[in-house]
Amino acid sequence: MDIFKEAKKAYEDCINDLKMVSDMMANLAQKSGLRYKKTDLLAQFDVLLQYSLLQAALADNHLDLSEVQFIHDITQYGDYCSFLEAKTGEHVDWFQIYQSPEKLIKTLVDGSRNAVEDLATDFYVFFTMFDAETPYDYFRDLKNNITLIHVVLMHADGEMSFAEKSTPTLLMNILYQIAEKLGKSFN
Repeated sequence: MDIFKEAKKAYEDCINDLKMVSDMMANLAQKSGLRYKKTDLLAQFDVLLQYSLLQAALADNHLDLSEVQFIHDITQYGDYCSFLEAKTGEHVDWFQIYQSPEKLIKTLVDGSRNAVEDLATDFYVFFTMFDAETPYDYFRDLKNNITLIHVVLMHADGEMSFAEKSTPTLLMNILYQIAEKLGKSFN
């Protein structure tokens, strides 16, 4: 199995777990008379994942085409560029990101951090509530799968730099916060 297929499998495992979270949230919303679209959490996760992978890919100050393709192709429910376009009204696509200087891309990523962190807060709350209420350790699965996806991205350009390995991405920070809240080990 090639390394991208392993990452895609890890992504699909994340999505399957998050579908259970979405089902729980939909049931809670229905009992409260609220509307909740089950794919919202999946789309939020995709934006968080792409944002975080872009943070890691930019850490070595070289954004490779294979990294951009990986970040674009790994998700299926949400898209960071579409999210940015919805927030700003400006057209942004992955080809533009690839063609732009790294400094400009970092400015874009940094500039969108607050909007993406709003998604991160929702994700943190929903996932933490779900994992705390279930006997199965969904956190461990999510952590392992997201870590694998990050590692595959770091190899996408043929080399894993120290900067890529040591950059704290938003999604990894969320996982640390979830572990802390649930009293779980991150190792």
